[in-house]
Order: sequence, then C-alpha cells, then structure tokens
Amino acid sequence: MTQHRLPRTPKKLDQIPGQRGQDEQAIAMILALTAELSIVRARLDTCERLLVEAGVFKPDAIETFTPDAAALAEREQLRTRSIAKILRPLHELAQQDLATVTGVAHKEQTV
Repeated sequence: MTQHRLPRTPKKLDQIPGQRGQDEQAIAMILALTAELSIVRARLDTCERLLVEAGVFKPDAIETFTPDAAALAEREQLRTRSIAKILRPLHELAQQDLATVTGVAHKEQTV
C-alpha cells in the first residue's frame, strides 16, 4: 500500500474581489482545521483498530465509556483553550477593525 503525505498547511487562495481580511483568514483556518481533523481521525481510527485487535478493549468500549467529573472538567478546559487559540486570529482582526472605527484599542483578554 502506497502512503501519501497530506499537506500540513493550505495553499494561499486567490483574492476574491470585495473580500475582507477576516474572510481570507477564516477560510484559511477552516481549511487548515479540516486537514488536521482528517489526519487525526485517520490516526484515531488506526489506534482504535489496533487496540481492539490486540484485545485491549472491546469494539464498543469507546461508545459506552462515561468519563468521570475530573475528565469532563479537563476536557472542558482543553476545549476552551483550543477554541480561543483557533479563533485568536479572527479575534485580533476584529479588535483591529474596532480600533480603526472607534479609535480605541481593546485590552486583550487571556484564556
């Protein structure tokens, strides 16, 4: 079986007339996330199949797993940090636009 390496970063798109910087940034983010998610799903599928094949857990173990409160809290923190990191470029562009319109710079919040 031949392996093909997927590109890690999307190519720059041609400019669309009337497109704002946020639009291009959002499209690039969506393409990058889609590529990364595709890679993660393929690798996760491989891990699940290998673990089932090795008898580490049953095929339905993931679907029937219920995380405890600590795991749920940790997942929520990770999700919050990930969303903030992913959306940071759009947030910064929006703050720049707001500062241009209002003449007031916005103080950055950290998550």
